[in-house]
Amino acid sequence: MSFILNIRSFSIALFLVWSLNSNAHVDGKKICVDLYGHELIFNYQPEKTTAASTEAITTFYRNSSQTNSLIRQLDSLMLPFAADDMAKLLLLKKFTSVAYKNEEPRLQTLFMFSVLIEQHKDVLLGYSDHSLTLYGRANLAIDNCLFIQKGPHVYYDLSFSQAAMPVAEQEFNAKRDEKKYVPLVMNMFEPPKFNALTVTKIFPYEYDGFVYFFTTKINLSMVNYYKELPTISISSVYLNYGLSTKARETLVKEIKKAVSGMTKERALDFILKFTQQAIEYRRDLREKFAFPEETLASNYADCEDKAALFAKLTQEVLGLRTVALYYKDAEHINVAVVSWRKNDEANFTFNNEHYIICEPSGKGFSPGENAINSSLAQLIDW
Repeated sequence: MSFILNIRSFSIALFLVWSLNSNAHVDGKKICVDLYGHELIFNYQPEKTTAASTEAITTFYRNSSQTNSLIRQLDSLMLPFAADDMAKLLLLKKFTSVAYKNEEPRLQTLFMFSVLIEQHKDVLLGYSDHSLTLYGRANLAIDNCLFIQKGPHVYYDLSFSQAAMPVAEQEFNAKRDEKKYVPLVMNMFEPPKFNALTVTKIFPYEYDGFVYFFTTKINLSMVNYYKELPTISISSVYLNYGLSTKARETLVKEIKKAVSGMTKERALDFILKFTQQAIEYRRDLREKFAFPEETLASNYADCEDKAALFAKLTQEVLGLRTVALYYKDAEHINVAVVSWRKNDEANFTFNNEHYIICEPSGKGFSPGENAINSSLAQLIDW
């Protein structure tokens, strides 16, 4: 995409723009937002719209008393959830869709832009006669969405839409001092603490002629949150986020009990076969990786979803470390588990440790068996 900064053409090209009243006061009406089952109440008075002009744009950025009040409310309401910038962005989207539900999408986009700019987030607008796109810099690589490159920085389309098509746009940048603006930061080590919704699911599983029924409580609030996150490349975040307390106290506890009398070899086979059988394999047309909790809530999963779930269950139940194997040409991912076997019985060595390859997707594979030559894989140390 080609971007040219031109304030004059922006005021002509943009059909409508938000204009804040210089006498606007903070007191407003109550706006209720459902955040993954948590009800959040805001005090805010939505502003009216007006025709675009350079003066209106200037007024928009200089009159920020109500915007600052909203930001304080956002921060205060998200504090109990230990929310990062990504969670706050998703809340801002929800708030905007409620507070300005009768406005056209371009005006909703402009409103979010103004809030993020006031928070000193490194964002900018792309605009044309028919489009308005909010771009932002982040501390992580996001897959399967539009982005633009400006010098050393990448700015992602914050709608995270996989269906969005590139268009020729110009840039509107309201930043006054580039050094003061920072990227949106996602906590890659632990997720926010959303926990209002729970669903119970039973996984029937047959192993060696005995049928198990694993009752699992799933944190549905987190599952819904994961669905709205952008696609994040396969990395340690999937294992760091792992399983909720609800899932660990049910599924993980029951699997630990089931394998308590088994050898480590057989226990690993038990977990591998569970991952192969409990959730049906199906190719994901969304091209979006699922977190382990999200996979448990689904009726089907593809190879990377099963790989992350298997790796986390292996870590939780057996305390064994894993790496992922990515076969680019085959568009496939499986897992290798650190081995207790002798060197000549392992599949490969990495960082002076022996690893056994496990195939969570295809049914019937035992530890050490692999459908694809591992020499063709890229190793991902997650």
